[in-house]
Amino acid sequence: MTAETDECGGGQTRRRVKLYTLNDDRVWEDHGTGHVAYSYADECKTTSLIVRSEIDGIHTYCFTYLIK
Repeated sequence: MTAETDECGGGQTRRRVKLYTLNDDRVWEDHGTGHVAYSYADECKTTSLIVRSEIDGIHTYCFTYLIK
């Protein structure tokens, strides 16, 4: 089962963030502003940070870290 929560377990506080990526030319690209949440999947023991677009709330970026 996968559970998604705003912030670290609170579920009530939304954190606004700016998202940038470093491109191949080593220049930072601005991908906009959104709200961050995290998700934990029991089956594969992974935690993901998810940033949802502030504009539409649908567009997402995911960064997954393995937890052993």
